[in-house]
Amino acid sequence: CDEGGDSVWLKEMAIWLETEPHGTLRKVCSPANARSVMRQVRLLAAGKGITYKHWPANVYFRLNDKINLSYDFGQLILEAKQYEN
Repeated sequence: CDEGGDSVWLKEMAIWLETEPHGTLRKVCSPANARSVMRQVRLLAAGKGITYKHWPANVYFRLNDKINLSYDFGQLILEAKQYEN
């Protein structure tokens, strides 16, 4: 990600994950979970896509698609889960 606007929203999202209740259970993320989530979000924001240990080595989710805050992260999770089937 660049050092412009992208880095600001990524930093703010990391803070939000640990401080604002969210998701279906309305809970905050633990610091370890927030780090794990943000590792994947940074890859997606850079357009590098993400892989998963149960997917073939050449499979990337959202490769070359730089995500930002306009994306629906809940929908992204649902899309990624389709790769498991």
